[in-house]
Amino acid sequence: MKKKENKYICNSCEKEYTKWVGQCEECGNWNTLEEIKITSNKKNQSSEINFKNIYDLKIKTYERIKINMKDINSLFGNGLIEGAVYLFTVEPGVGKSTLLIEICNNIYEKIIYISGEETENQLKDRIDRLNIISKNIYIGKNQSIEAILNTVKKNKFKIVVIDSIQTMFSNEYQNSQGSIVQIRETTTKIINFAKENKVSFLITGHITKEGITAGPKILEHMVDGVFFMSIENISNFSHSVRLIQPLKNRFGATDNSVIMYMNEKGILPIDEKNIFKESIDSNLGSINYPHIIANRVVFSQIEALVTTSNFNFPRRITEGVNVNRLFRIIAVLEKFTGIYLSGHDVYLNVGGGIKNNDVAMDLSIFVSIYSSFRNIKIPGNTFFLGEIQLNGLIKKLKDIDFRINLTNSFSDFKYVVRSEIKNDYIVDIKDINTLIAYLNSF
Repeated sequence: MKKKENKYICNSCEKEYTKWVGQCEECGNWNTLEEIKITSNKKNQSSEINFKNIYDLKIKTYERIKINMKDINSLFGNGLIEGAVYLFTVEPGVGKSTLLIEICNNIYEKIIYISGEETENQLKDRIDRLNIISKNIYIGKNQSIEAILNTVKKNKFKIVVIDSIQTMFSNEYQNSQGSIVQIRETTTKIINFAKENKVSFLITGHITKEGITAGPKILEHMVDGVFFMSIENISNFSHSVRLIQPLKNRFGATDNSVIMYMNEKGILPIDEKNIFKESIDSNLGSINYPHIIANRVVFSQIEALVTTSNFNFPRRITEGVNVNRLFRIIAVLEKFTGIYLSGHDVYLNVGGGIKNNDVAMDLSIFVSIYSSFRNIKIPGNTFFLGEIQLNGLIKKLKDIDFRINLTNSFSDFKYVVRSEIKNDYIVDIKDINTLIAYLNSF
């Protein structure tokens, strides 16, 4: 016999309660509980599941749907998997709708784009602006998940885009759209439908600029793939750069990423060799540095300026790195080189607007300060990579081989690092004294 019950769930942390309370005991937030009506059937409690021995399991080959965008196709693991559900989590205004339309335009399958946010006029303006030429894309305006899934099944669509999941609702629940209950239950229906009918879904989930919306975090545990799209402020490129990273991918790697740029024509791929590689000219106090951002190389310069101070307390100004890191490196420099900067101002800047906490940057910061103080020009094709310890030793990087292989795909560089390998492009340095001897050779 079916019995109706009430359950309450916190829309911040998902803790469930049998009765309403004002403050969630788990996360401490107030007035975050939502009521959900459930139906229990005690007759089903005695049911059993089917099971198999592990030696009876058979490997199923997954059919992939190719995307005619090289980087995006590789991001998914060489195409979309039939029956998989992928989630794009983005902050408002990043360009996820534009990206999804571009993806649809490069897939040769029957696609329906469900928009719960924009009007047909807004969609038409974007389609015309992006010069979408595919005749396989259909537009739908509905927010009922039951109606959407019935339409997809009847018309045999292979790919469904839902923009966004916060606007969808299930007729079986009275909770408002965007609530934790509606988000979870509509996604559950989508996942079950996708597996049964071998239909691929691309859905978007919003997070606020503060990252406090709970919805997308819940979805990450349910879907097959999660991709985070963000804006990167890299000033040596005139357009707005978009970084797309896989946070989860059941059918592909998560160490891949895509860097693209956005303009009035849409989201386009970037040729990193032409865009990010800066001049390798020698300059005082300026060291070229290869930043590793989501397994991609972004070149910029670490610049230092050391001048005589006119203040009782010399200034230490940084952009892109923590000022305490500068204090630490200056302390090591003074201890092991005999140079005293107590009467000098030190300004440090990471070019390109990049903020990086990479420990390997210690060595480049040290060299840029020494270069500015001693008026030594360092060759622009030489990279200094290493973590400086307080005892003056240089710590070996665990991923040094990966860094060298990644940057060498652009050009031939020389690396000053802690390494057992010595050849024409690797210079081994063990400590600050070894480093100073090398720098004084220029």
